[in-house]
Parts: sequence; structure tokens; C-alpha cells
Amino acid sequence: MSDNTMPEISEDATVLDILDVDGDGTEESALVDIDADGKGDVMVQDYDQDGEAESIAFDTDGDNHYETAISDTDQNGEADTVYFDENADGTHDIAFVDDNEDGEIDSAYVNDGTGEWTEIDPASVETPDTSAL
Repeated sequence: MSDNTMPEISEDATVLDILDVDGDGTEESALVDIDADGKGDVMVQDYDQDGEAESIAFDTDGDNHYETAISDTDQNGEADTVYFDENADGTHDIAFVDDNEDGEIDSAYVNDGTGEWTEIDPASVETPDTSAL
């Protein structure tokens, strides 16, 4: 995926083959409209062999081309991704909840509806219900 174009899906390809960034067989993903353009975008969260998480969101232009919209590449262990509308503007915002199950938000980003993201203070976010994660 280095050119940010989704690979062709053949009969023997699987979602696992496409979304497993480092090839270790562990990932989480979600289809969500991150920029409110009516097209499904991809949020991928992949874990390395040490259990550290890397989160990347890809914004689609609707023509099988994706660009990186937001990413957490420092692999700081943020694992569960929660989508919610923090600022009540009708667009999905993202919070990354850490992996040690204390339920606290490690970082949060507000989407302005055009695909631009602003990191906000996690303490300012009302903690979403993560009990189903």
C-alpha cells in the first residue's frame, strides 16, 4: 500500500491480506465516513508482535484511491479506537483508548468535516462508553 492505492482483490485475496500492515496476522479495522463525503473510509489498527498498536486512517476519493488522513505511528500502545461526534457537527471524531483497560482516552482528534483533524486534550473529552470493546 505504499502508493496509497488499495490492491486489486482477487478470488484468493482476503481482507486479512490487505489490511495486515506488518504481516503478523493481527489487526482491527473499521469502515467509517471520516470526512462526511458519503464515501466509506478505512480505519486500520495493526499490532506488532510486541502488542504495540499503530493506527492509520485512509480517506477514499471514491475511485479506489486512498490517502493517509491521520495516523499514530509512534506505536505508543493506543489500541481501541472509538468513533463519536465530540463537537456535535455531524462528523465522526476519533478517540484512541489505551490498551491497559483503564478506559482513559490517550488521545483524541476532532474532524472538521473536510478531512482535516485537530488533536484535542483528551481530558476535555467526555469518556465514550467503551465497554463493548
